[in-house]
Amino acid sequence: MATLTGPGAAVRETLASAGLPPAAQVLGPVPVEDGLERAMVRVPRHLGSALARALKGASGVRSARKAPDVVRVNIDPLDLI
Repeated sequence: MATLTGPGAAVRETLASAGLPPAAQVLGPVPVEDGLERAMVRVPRHLGSALARALKGASGVRSARKAPDVVRVNIDPLDLI
């Protein structure tokens, strides 16, 4: 499981460019606090490292482009338990 939190357009852009594993289930994005949105991405446990690589790559592309909005990515977040 991973969560992506940030401005809605930035979260959707990150998800679209990530090249997620085919078995990934995307839930959201939905509004959270302070006008931000959150999406959750769920994959079978054996695809966890593929999910992490995809999200790291998408975050790297946003960083290289100097995208103005920050998208916080948490892998296997404890706050969902």
